[in-house]
Amino acid sequence: MDIANTKYELIANDLRRKIQEKSYEPNEQLPFEKDLCKAYNASRITIRKAMDILVNEGYIYKRRGSGSYVKDIEPKEFTHSTLLENFNGREITTEVIDFTVIKSPDDIAQKLKLSSSEFVYDIYRLRKKNDQPIALERSFMPIQLIQGMRLDVLADSVYTFMEEELSLTPKSIHRSIRASTPSKLEEKWLQVDWNYPLLEIEQTVFLDNGRPCEYSLTKIKTDEYEFKTVNII
Repeated sequence: MDIANTKYELIANDLRRKIQEKSYEPNEQLPFEKDLCKAYNASRITIRKAMDILVNEGYIYKRRGSGSYVKDIEPKEFTHSTLLENFNGREITTEVIDFTVIKSPDDIAQKLKLSSSEFVYDIYRLRKKNDQPIALERSFMPIQLIQGMRLDVLADSVYTFMEEELSLTPKSIHRSIRASTPSKLEEKWLQVDWNYPLLEIEQTVFLDNGRPCEYSLTKIKTDEYEFKTVNII
């Protein structure tokens, strides 16, 4: 069964639409789980799966013992949360190392909610500062969704291309950060030794309709990246 046709996905789609249309305002509490079960004629497990989708997409957050609330995030915030912003300095350039089309591997298809028969762009990009390598990124994007990708776009801004030429709006990022050591490929392109500590950033980008549009894995030199965050408690 296609995941897009499952009941919890349909419920998530409906709640997402209501959030986008401001039926639920930022910071407003969503109906309790039992009320959503009644409204959608669904089980608690189904409702929880739907809510987990919205949490991962960045639309809502949960408070222990209180419930679920709409996140107060404006669309413009997306443009200020990209990886490039966190590098020390501003002289960042991009070199496209490889740009191919492949049949989606099973793990990538799952992350991008594709069937195993669909194709994706497979892209390697090297980020440089003052002409020195600082990050190597591999990203995957669905061909059917992001049509007409070009080398000049990959060397500039993919998200600007998506918004201005494809009328697609990136909305949120689900990101994980961990420590890593380099592979042989990363040793070569980042010009580091085998035991050099790297920062590994795994992320999925979602459109405003909740559909994943990009999955990427980036390896970064630790001395070139500064991570900043603000937590409200």
